[in-house]
Parts: sequence; structure tokens; C-alpha cells
Amino acid sequence: MKQLLTVKTVSHEFIDADFIGGHPVLDFINTVTGRDERPLDWLDSYAKLIIWAEKVDLLPLDVLSDLTEKIENNALETAPALIQVKELREQLFSLFYTLIKKQQVATELLQQLEKKWHASCSIHRLINLNDKVAVALNSRTSELQLIEKRIIYLGVELACEFPTDRLRICRGSNCSWLYLDSSKAGRRRWCDMKTCGNTSKVRRFMAKKKRPNSVYEN
Repeated sequence: MKQLLTVKTVSHEFIDADFIGGHPVLDFINTVTGRDERPLDWLDSYAKLIIWAEKVDLLPLDVLSDLTEKIENNALETAPALIQVKELREQLFSLFYTLIKKQQVATELLQQLEKKWHASCSIHRLINLNDKVAVALNSRTSELQLIEKRIIYLGVELACEFPTDRLRICRGSNCSWLYLDSSKAGRRRWCDMKTCGNTSKVRRFMAKKKRPNSVYEN
């Protein structure tokens, strides 16, 4: 994969097709699209981050409503909070990309994530649930780092339960989205057949047509 590409931040209205990861953390990573060719960042504001969080049911609606009210009264604090959560997004991409490639994760990256993971425990609590112990969100806080902390907590959880045979990176050009392959055969190659899948087939077809002396059947 190409490295150090310039990422352009653009305004984007989220649609259902943007959420193909199969997990909120993967959908968060996928808020940058085209990492391999022309990267576009869809989080152009903290308000857009809240909209994204609502789409994936990351936090209760009343908590997100409190956050929306908070950013209206604390405009100066939203920029640093957005920068932090974007930093986390790239760290998580590096983490899962490395795992997909079956490589060893850098110690420095693990230390960075561990520090954020420790901080994320402050917004979670242990509860009794159906005669078992479970982790629940402590929604009494409305700090601007709430979304970031929830994402890192879920991200570490996913990494520890890493589905090596099901986590994929889309093979389509100008994509590189991550997703959990839920297909029965486990051979899904693209984030979505309707987009990258069809585009890839068209490109292969056009490439064959350009070859000399090619014969095609109707």
C-alpha cells in the first residue's frame, strides 16, 4: 500500500452504503476512503463525528444530544478533540492492517493504544447481567473525548478477539476499507460488490479488450 498520501478533508453526508465494516470500529476507520490512491477524510467537523456515532449506535441518543449541546458552547475545544480522535483512527488502521498482513505490531503503537485504552476504562463500569458480569457504558459523562474513549475500548476488544480468517481489506482500487467477511464461503474480496466489486470487473474487462488479437464471445 502507498504511504504518506495527502488526505483531503471533504464534506460528506453518510448513507447506508458507508457502513459495511461489520463493526463500529471498522466503520470508523473507513471514514477515510481511498487510502491507497486518493484519500478523502469524511470527518470535517466534530458535529459530523457525532452524526457518524449516531449512525453506528456508538452511544445512547441522549448522550449524543448532550455532546451536541456541549460543542455549541465550547467551539474552541472541539478542534483538539477532533484531532485526537483522528489520530486514534490512524493508529487503529495501522493496528488492523498489520494484523491482516500477519505482521508483528510495533511496540510503540501498542504503548500508544494501551495508554488510550486505560483512559477509556473511566467511561465503563461492571454490572450484573443475567447472572453474569458484563461491561456497560457509564453515560453520566459528556466529555468531548467520550466518542474517542468508546472507540478505543471497542477497538482493543476487537483486536484481542481478532478474527484472522474473517477480517479483510478491500482489494478494489481507491478504497482500502476494512471489513469483516460474513459470507458463507469466507471469500469476499471487496467491501461491496455493488461498488468496488463491479468497478474491478469492469476494469478487468476493459484491460482484456485492449489486448491485441483478443476474441470475445457474445
